[in-house]
Amino acid sequence: MLVIGEALVDILQKTDGSVAAYTGGSPLNVAMGLARYGAQVTFATRLGDDDAAHVVLETLAREGVEVFTPPLRGATTVARGQVDSDGQADYLFESLTWDLGPADDELAALATDASVVHSGSLAVSLDPGRFAVLNAMRAARGRALVTFDPNVRPDTAGTREVEAECIEEVVALADVVRASDEDLEWLYPQCPAVDTARRWLSMGPSLVVVTSGGSDALAMTHEHLVTRAAHSVDVVDTVGAGDAVMAALISALVDAGCGGIGAAERVQGLSEGQVSRLLDVALAAGALAVESEGPDGPSREQLLSVVGPVADGGREGVLL
Repeated sequence: MLVIGEALVDILQKTDGSVAAYTGGSPLNVAMGLARYGAQVTFATRLGDDDAAHVVLETLAREGVEVFTPPLRGATTVARGQVDSDGQADYLFESLTWDLGPADDELAALATDASVVHSGSLAVSLDPGRFAVLNAMRAARGRALVTFDPNVRPDTAGTREVEAECIEEVVALADVVRASDEDLEWLYPQCPAVDTARRWLSMGPSLVVVTSGGSDALAMTHEHLVTRAAHSVDVVDTVGAGDAVMAALISALVDAGCGGIGAAERVQGLSEGQVSRLLDVALAAGALAVESEGPDGPSREQLLSVVGPVADGGREGVLL
């Protein structure tokens, strides 16, 4: 699997006044989540030549994630944030740069050899690096399961119209899209999530999933619409919860044979029961993530302990 996107260090001030530091960036969190589910993952990113970069590299190495990056230069992005009483975090970014430089062509070549290509967040919205991501996703289209999580950052985005146009360009290249209700509310004020999901499906994806911290989540294909109530959990913080959902979605789809050539058609062919199970798995992963501190997604074993085995009972350890 190939994950493309930003890597950074999160420095969070918690409600009790204490400060915690984590490796972060939505794509990085997804890469580590996939590795925890047993996947062989390459993470393509940009890092500075500093202590923060070495912390990121050491963390990825511990999780078994291979790193593809141009030569270290400049400063690694740092996100400073505060966690409020609801566990939500707001960030300010320092040294925010996204550019893979001369590695662009190599990235496209990696994408053609992958069974899954995922990206999202700042990597698809910041020039000049976003063009390398788009090229990689185009190279992978039809050859891999292409997945996307916009994870909108309003503080770094342009106008709603410009950001929506940029995101829709990526939606059209993806087979699977996951977004939060907050993403959609910012992009398309007053537009119901189900209407946005239906419109995004018409652009090219086979599956759109919309999750929410407090209301119903939905999963939509061209044939099926499934909704689920949000889990009731004790929230420590919401850092990385959406990334845990994304990693679980990808892993479950790959378990069901929806990677590689023809992935889009196989996702489109999922039954209503499979789509329901997929959403249950994703929401369980998000619930487990918010019950722990920082961007700490669950392992396959932890997730299966909550959702149980697949219905046919014949494929031990498989999510879908």
